[in-house]
Amino acid sequence: MHVFSGSAFQDTKDQEWTSDSKLEPMDLNKLDARKFIVYKFGCFVTELVASHCQHAPVTLLLAEKIPPNDRLRNNAYRNSFYFDANNSILYLRAARLETVGEFVVVLVHTLAHIKSGMYICLLLKFFEIIKKTLYILNKTLQFHNT
Repeated sequence: MHVFSGSAFQDTKDQEWTSDSKLEPMDLNKLDARKFIVYKFGCFVTELVASHCQHAPVTLLLAEKIPPNDRLRNNAYRNSFYFDANNSILYLRAARLETVGEFVVVLVHTLAHIKSGMYICLLLKFFEIIKKTLYILNKTLQFHNT
């Protein structure tokens, strides 16, 4: 769920995560089996997007804490991800692993921002990329289920 906060939407969970001061990567060995499967599915989605949407490959990792970033103040999931552009590493907040749907929504949303180079959610280029990404993801999942 999103709420309207000033001039930008922000996910309600993201509103709770405002006290982190530094990036704290998560040890993947600490994940239980279900969350590890959600994480691995996220890795599959990341690779799928890179190969079918002409997206630069990124490494998906998890973080327990993510520092604030002023460039993201108009992003709905600003406290759920951190992108290390120098190393092409995308950190998603581990708390997003609670449901596969929520995790994939945040992941696809974030990958579209990285591809567009823009971190504001209301730009046309961002919506075009997210639409193509969702189309590829749905087409691939439908193919695997038939």
